[in-house]
Amino acid sequence: MKKLTDSAIFTKLGSNQSVMNNVRSINITRDKIPMETYQNEISTIQRRINYPTKGKVMYNLMNERIILINNPSIKLPKYLNIVGTQSTNKGIVMTVAINSYTNSSGEIFPKTLFGLLQNATISLELFENWNRFTMHIEFLKNAAQSYSRLMGKVFDKLFAINIDDFKADLVHFYLSKFFLVNVCGKNDSDTVNNIAYASCYNRSNYSLVTDQEDTFNGKQYDNIFELFNNLKTVPGLEGLNIRGFIENWVRMYGESTLLAMDYLPAFLNMIFASIVGGNLNKEYIIDSVAGKTNNKAFMEFSKLIK
Repeated sequence: MKKLTDSAIFTKLGSNQSVMNNVRSINITRDKIPMETYQNEISTIQRRINYPTKGKVMYNLMNERIILINNPSIKLPKYLNIVGTQSTNKGIVMTVAINSYTNSSGEIFPKTLFGLLQNATISLELFENWNRFTMHIEFLKNAAQSYSRLMGKVFDKLFAINIDDFKADLVHFYLSKFFLVNVCGKNDSDTVNNIAYASCYNRSNYSLVTDQEDTFNGKQYDNIFELFNNLKTVPGLEGLNIRGFIENWVRMYGESTLLAMDYLPAFLNMIFASIVGGNLNKEYIIDSVAGKTNNKAFMEFSKLIK
């Protein structure tokens, strides 16, 4: 499984000393919120929320594989409010810092709580069953299409790629392939190319699209910075700047989605949270860009956690 520290964005932009100090200072015994504190919200989830992930989400909560924490002295950014922590008797558990999502009275909206619990379940499932998801072709195809659409939306805002069918297909293909190779850890292969080509919505010539790779430096899937360095060689994308792109991404989709560009748990948290509607990100925009493929990926993921 690709670890958080394998995320180039986290390493270069998110892992500053204060964030890491706060992560290391989490103490489950000290910071754990008693479950009865949010018994009303949990009861509402059990009675009124009906998503296919709910069974596993509630199982993980009740069996303390997910632990809610709240410590005012530990300030974690929204893109890192779920942290895997070693427990003495449970193995790895997911801690969920909820203080960014509670009101002044400490209350939390049930859908928001469910969204956070679902995100923690996603992270736990990927940690324990990485291959189950990254070997599932239908899940990968839909997730890759969602990724290319969401990333492509920012490219279109910055470079109007959609006025040129071939350029749009070229960008979507390499975004999708980066997702498969780098984010999901797949080996570069004809199968990966075929899955990535499904993101070419204008159906440009397959050979012309894949031949662009011959002009790259061979490092385009090493990390997202290298991908962007290579995409800058495409005519019309010479002004591509990774930091500017990230700023536009965060403005478009929300602060909590920062790591979604190159870290699979964060990406799935982003698109699946938009389905639940707990106000964890700019859900209406995410849904408008990739709602159809998000829902398909969600259904495939849900089948695999049963």
